[in-house]
Amino acid sequence: MPPSSELPPLPNDAPRIGDVYLHYKHGDAYRVTGLAIDTQTDTWVVVYAPLYPSPAAPLFTRPVRDWNAEVTWNGSTTRRFLPASPATP
Repeated sequence: MPPSSELPPLPNDAPRIGDVYLHYKHGDAYRVTGLAIDTQTDTWVVVYAPLYPSPAAPLFTRPVRDWNAEVTWNGSTTRRFLPASPATP
């Protein structure tokens, strides 16, 4: 892990901690619980929790670049995660 002065800057389009997003496939809701550095790739990842029962995996991670990626689903292009509600200040 590089010293903090060598960490890549957090992308401007990173989701905000506390915001809720809906996944494009089934509309499942997830709350962003944190942002972290993947120590193997030195890239920012989103740490998020499902807002449905998920005892086998209470948290997930996804690279920020993939979080914001556009995907094609059922013939339409959309973002992988769509904002559902803003975080409370």
